[in-house]
Order: sequence, then structure tokens, then C-alpha cells
Amino acid sequence: AIGIQSVVTRPAWRRRGVARALLRHVLEWCDGQGRPVLLMTDIPAFYAPLGFVSHRQTAFRGPAPRPACAVHGARTVQSARTVHSARRLDLTRPDDLALVVARLRDRVAVSAQFAVLGGPGAFLLALLGPGRLEPWWIAGLECLVVTQPCAAGGMCLVDVAAAAIPALDVILGALGVAPAWVETRFPPDRLGWAGACCPVDALTLMVRGVLPMPDALLLPETAWF
Repeated sequence: AIGIQSVVTRPAWRRRGVARALLRHVLEWCDGQGRPVLLMTDIPAFYAPLGFVSHRQTAFRGPAPRPACAVHGARTVQSARTVHSARRLDLTRPDDLALVVARLRDRVAVSAQFAVLGGPGAFLLALLGPGRLEPWWIAGLECLVVTQPCAAGGMCLVDVAAAAIPALDVILGALGVAPAWVETRFPPDRLGWAGACCPVDALTLMVRGVLPMPDALLLPETAWF
């Protein structure tokens, strides 16, 4: 698919149809490529006349699995799998920033149902922006995990960038957390875990053209464009 990144008109030229004219020109080129077009917006009514259809997005929430390494009182109970540990990344450090950039080059899709690959610039902007995203690095798995603070007792998993997506219990064990529930901001089919659909406050995902879409999907903030 092709993604529309930004549509901006100088203030003096707004409400004259400039944006629509430019979009029609671009969309004709996309039609010639035979590829569907995606965008995310907070003004879906502007794009609907151009053939874009809105798709509902939903997060996924459910009870958390037992972490691969869980602490019970004074004892540590460890699964048969290797236990890894994560460290919080500091993207003001050149070496940590280089880790993220390298990982984004060859990551696999976080979901086999629906995911956006590419766009490392958008991913980095999301991490460096004013939001509350927290990047973690699991060295043994060469895996980048992005979390976000959420309600007490739970954990919000925003995105995972890796050559192979680890199971959710491995991620929890690496982070050293044992939440009561987990919410993922992407379809969790590759986490070895399933959550129920729950409402989410997100931009509207719109598609123009033929593109198979699952009934339940969500693009994480790191994949917004």
C-alpha cells in the first residue's frame, strides 16, 4: 500500500480547494500504480469524498500471562526458557539511538494480521516526541519494546521491533513486571496471547482501494503516518 504522510496548505491558500486538487493528482498516480492508499486523520469527513473509507480501530486487553521469570515472595520461579533482562533506552545517547535505528532496518511485522513496515522516521519521532512512550532494549533477543504508562495494575505494550517477535511472557519477564492485565496497541497474534477488543482513542484509519482488513486492528502510535 501507499501511505499519505502529510497534507498541509499555507493559511493564505486554505479553503480554495488546493489540498483536494493536489490529493486528486496524487491519487490518480496511485491508481496508475494499482495500489491502495492509507492515511490516518482526525478529519475523516474531508477524505471520504475522495474515496477513503474509515476502519474502526481497537486495542486488545486481557489477563497477563505469568512472566517467564516471576517473583513469589522470597522465591524466584523461572520457566524452562532462557530469561532475558531489559534496560530502558536513553535516546539522547548516540549508542542507544544507533541500536534503535539498526533494529528498525530489519524488523518483522509485529502482527501477521495487519501492520505497517517501514517508516523508521515516524517511529523515531514518536519516541523522541512529547508523549510518554518508553523504549526498552532486550539484548539477548535483540528486541526493542515500547511501553506506555497506564492504569494501576496493568501494562500497555505499544510496539515490538525485532527479527522475531518474542512471546508476551518472555517480554514481561525481561521487563521484570507481573501486571494483572495487559493492553496491546497492535493485534497480538504473534505474542502467544490473546486479548479482548476494547475501545481506544486514536486517529481514524482510512483506506482507499481494495485492501484486505481484519475485523479488529490497531496501528500503534509508533506506526502513525
